[in-house]
Amino acid sequence: MKNIFGGGCILLDIKPVKYEGLDCLDSLLSTIAAYWGHQYELSFAQTWRFDYISSKDNTLTLGKRIVQNSNTIIKLFKNYHNIALTRYYNYDVDLLNNIKSNIQRSIPVGVWLDHFWTPWHESFKTAHGSHSFLIIGYDESNNLICTDPYYLKENCILTPEQLRNGYKSHVFFHLKGNEEKIINWGSIIINNLNATYSKDFPVALYNNIQKFANEILNNFNIKTETDGYKIIEQAPIIWNLAYVMINRKRYSCMLNYLGKKYSADILHTVAEKLEMSYNYWSEVRALVLKSYFDNSLKIEANLYEKIMKIANYENNIAVELLNACHNL
Repeated sequence: MKNIFGGGCILLDIKPVKYEGLDCLDSLLSTIAAYWGHQYELSFAQTWRFDYISSKDNTLTLGKRIVQNSNTIIKLFKNYHNIALTRYYNYDVDLLNNIKSNIQRSIPVGVWLDHFWTPWHESFKTAHGSHSFLIIGYDESNNLICTDPYYLKENCILTPEQLRNGYKSHVFFHLKGNEEKIINWGSIIINNLNATYSKDFPVALYNNIQKFANEILNNFNIKTETDGYKIIEQAPIIWNLAYVMINRKRYSCMLNYLGKKYSADILHTVAEKLEMSYNYWSEVRALVLKSYFDNSLKIEANLYEKIMKIANYENNIAVELLNACHNL
């Protein structure tokens, strides 16, 4: 680590680390973990999920019933890799000094900022949204020097005014100690799947996907799902399906890590199959998008068929994985 100090400038030697297909939070974790010589992949041990809320009174669109849950990622990042995050949502006058204080102690700071105020983002001054990156230094003019792991950009400049205007939240990282040693990879997988589905895996996963498929067949309306969203990708049906895809990528990342660490070829095999599931969910999302641009299309039956194919496919993968864990 070659951090630069002097002349009113501090710059931490942090290189962006990104696993292809993951989001900006995941890229923050992989980068800070690499900076401290730790891993990050076990943070994803509870990401093979499809959380779906049934709603008899139809107060929620189908897209809003798909629930994201990133809290487990942050919790497991601490439990397995011993790096804790404390997240704050209020901008105050001391924030800039607190950021500088952390950097002076060689600790970067994670920030969530509106795209509109992020100079290197493609939506700068054109569209709003949320994006996260690391502040790794500052210069003599109090400009902040950033690295953006998601876009693999380094030494990006953010002014104090841009930080203030675009601020959404920030995190301070805390290195707690050495990583937990794993004795049995099978128990890690089974314990976390049980935690995700209250010991009802893979039945609960299949049932939730099936509920979604049935509601798509009977209640899908693209206008209702996208009404009020100027940017179609931010509509919940599109946004949350993207996270269903990302969760398959996350879990396959975790399996590949364990497979490599413990020379378990079966985990690479299951990871490869989950990568295919990522592609299948991508087809579902693409078909929904297609119906937005051509609302004369009748896609409900086609969507139902594709989603049920995924439900059966993932159920078979789950059985294969559980058998491998129990046969250790």
